[in-house]
Amino acid sequence: MPFFSRRIPSDIHQLESKPPKSLKSVRKILAQHTRVIQDKLSKLERAFYGVGKNYHNEIKKWVKPISNIVETFQTPGLRNAILVQDIIKRSADPKIVFKVDKTDVARLQECHQKVLEYMPGKFKLIIEDIFKVLKFLEKYCLHFYDRNADPYLGTADDYQIMSEKWVKTIRTHVEKITNMAEKFRTVFGISTDSFSPYAREISARYELSKMPFLLLFPEACENVRIALKALTSWLEADENYSSYIQSDISDLDNKKEAHLKNLREFQEKCHQMRFKIHQTEMKRSALENELFNLRGKEDALLVDDEYLQTSANEMKLDIDIKEFRRNELKRNASHMNPQVLTETYDQLTTELSKLHEALPALKKQLDQTRYKVNWIKHRREEMENKEELLQEMLTEESRLEQERDMLQVEYDTMLSTLELAKQIYLYKTGPDTLERIYYDLDKDGRMSRRNNKQEDALDRVLHVTAAHIHNDWMLLYRHLPFHPQRGAATIEADIDSTSRAVVRETSEERAIRALQRWRRFHTRAKVDDLRTALLKIKRHDVLYEVEEELNPTKTGNADDVEERYPEGMDKTLIPFYKEVQRFDQLFLAQKLVPKWTYEPWDYYV
Repeated sequence: MPFFSRRIPSDIHQLESKPPKSLKSVRKILAQHTRVIQDKLSKLERAFYGVGKNYHNEIKKWVKPISNIVETFQTPGLRNAILVQDIIKRSADPKIVFKVDKTDVARLQECHQKVLEYMPGKFKLIIEDIFKVLKFLEKYCLHFYDRNADPYLGTADDYQIMSEKWVKTIRTHVEKITNMAEKFRTVFGISTDSFSPYAREISARYELSKMPFLLLFPEACENVRIALKALTSWLEADENYSSYIQSDISDLDNKKEAHLKNLREFQEKCHQMRFKIHQTEMKRSALENELFNLRGKEDALLVDDEYLQTSANEMKLDIDIKEFRRNELKRNASHMNPQVLTETYDQLTTELSKLHEALPALKKQLDQTRYKVNWIKHRREEMENKEELLQEMLTEESRLEQERDMLQVEYDTMLSTLELAKQIYLYKTGPDTLERIYYDLDKDGRMSRRNNKQEDALDRVLHVTAAHIHNDWMLLYRHLPFHPQRGAATIEADIDSTSRAVVRETSEERAIRALQRWRRFHTRAKVDDLRTALLKIKRHDVLYEVEEELNPTKTGNADDVEERYPEGMDKTLIPFYKEVQRFDQLFLAQKLVPKWTYEPWDYYV
């Protein structure tokens, strides 16, 4: 019964003739064609090895006769086709001194012709098919993500990295088939070191270091399998990409609510702390004003306190002296005149009585004065405590604001990432995305929201601005409008990330990346917004370059251009007039700082 191989159908030509209906149909067609390539490889292996055989049978068939020839001619190895042909030619020479088995030579010639026939000619169609599948994969199975410009999205970033890796793997291994075959035909030749671990393992098993061309076909088949595996992995990853993105959208939505709640709590804490600080500042200010108004009274109270204290001390001393004198009169009464004694004693008693009556009133007045002084002192201490409390509250407010700003930046980044994830999901599942890609309406399949003419004009203006703005791009970015609105902390975070993204980057490269970021986040970006921002930062020179780009000045021949000067100007003053104009242009561009003060020798000509 004859053997009939079932042919796997392929509809890849449909992708070239008309837009695909859906991404699922694209993957199905490419998966079918990948199986077609696998079927072609299997047929090619059967044709090379024989039905039911593999590289083991093939190598065993050739290794012994070729080894005999290598030992006979004592050659270091058959590294290229030139050496093999030389061995065959020398074997046919009747003057050869070596005894060569003609059967071994015929086997070598047969094996050599077989390798040259299959490498790389028989792989041409397989290589073309692989590159055809790769072309459609790169065209339709897109990640719609740019890690250098878009906010970080793990799934998209991993898919971009893996797709770049798959492209590199496929191209490297497919090109290696042709390169190794061509290298075998040159004088440089091949060696087992240039093969993959798979082929080196075969070489070590059968000792093929001196006949590496036997590894060309197994190595080529292995390279095709690696490329097909990469194609299959890409198709599987693209099939799951949209579901992973949808899962990211769900996770980001959940995190967004919790993050927003946390952000609002910190915003409320900041508002409460600001209210407390305001109240404390008002109390401190009231105490400060009160103490300022009491400053004169406090000085007077301190003087009174000192005076009253001195008076009280003097009164106590006077009482002690008079009591001592009265006691002395009593002790010496027998020696004194009774009349003088009586008068003196009565006088001292009267004075002591008056002093005892006056002393409590003086002490009471002193206590009142000290109470007022202590009250003022207490108010001053209270103001100092309010000042310390205010400093602590300001420190706490600064900490809360930093945490709030960090949360705000994280929340804005989360919103940007969520918006990006939704856009990617829309692009991957949208009904018209593939049609737009097919007709090349948008770069990388992104939806265009602006008129192409406006898009081109804005793009040109951004590049002109980046070329002339220099280090003022940060100032310009702060003055550019955003819709939806972006907070000041988020804008500063954008500037910081742009500055730190690439080491040793020129100011022009950073400026164009910042402007492209603005264009991406500002959904209504237009040239007028850029004009307004340039006017705000007073970069009229850049604005002039922008206008020149949009409305270039018509210039004719040099003879047709007539220079105009003020009426009545003497011709001898024209060179000086040109210098003044040039000075004005340099000063307007902020490239020249005028010297407003002059030294005496500046006036000497």
